[in-house]
Amino acid sequence: MVGDPIALRRAYETGRVNVGDGGLASTAIIDVRSYADGAPPAPFDALKDVDVHDGYHSAVMRARLIKANGNAANHVMLTAPTLGRVQTDTRTTGSPLTKMSGDALAMMDKWLTAVANDESNTPLAKKIAAHRPADLVDACYPTVAGAFVGTVEKVTDMERCRKLFPFAGDARLAAGAPPSNDVFKCAVKPVDPADYKPALTAEQLARVREVFPEGVCDYRKPGAEQARLAGTWVVFEGNGEYTALEPRR
Repeated sequence: MVGDPIALRRAYETGRVNVGDGGLASTAIIDVRSYADGAPPAPFDALKDVDVHDGYHSAVMRARLIKANGNAANHVMLTAPTLGRVQTDTRTTGSPLTKMSGDALAMMDKWLTAVANDESNTPLAKKIAAHRPADLVDACYPTVAGAFVGTVEKVTDMERCRKLFPFAGDARLAAGAPPSNDVFKCAVKPVDPADYKPALTAEQLARVREVFPEGVCDYRKPGAEQARLAGTWVVFEGNGEYTALEPRR
């Protein structure tokens, strides 16, 4: 299936693709994630029970904020283990997710209160960055001794968190897409044997050229019809047409 040029451009221009632009530059963001990257406990149906809310989405969002705004000072990532069903976690008092969510809510209140009390002429995005609580940083909330409901600790050592809650990516990232993962129809280039390590055999190269007769993705270039956000609020008129109510300045 080939991406439709008009649909691609409209997706970028109207915010159907969340690229971290628009109002997100001046929004306090706490990314609360219940870790669901592994398969849930047995018995489970691999076609129904595997969760698609992988941890790499948080990293992609941060990369998009940095790409759009030059920094992600308004973005904090928190991760907690899950029993395999996020719905169970949210309904269980004392679960890592409810502990983490309570902390996040308290911190968000503290953060926004400080911003609201800042009556200076400082731009909002800078107020958001300046008033983020010092102890509100990227963290994870593992359980001590592995118990689901028990003592939950807050870990701010992200190297340890990455070992406790590892995540990978998707097919685009594995193929060399930028960390922002915002290219949905790539520019192409001829198949180059030097791009493949370990080196492909002649038979494998022939197969790649057969599968991709027009070339393979060249992620050094922008994606097809990749455009900037036209405005935060738009009215859709049908047939791919729209009007931006607050055009981008």
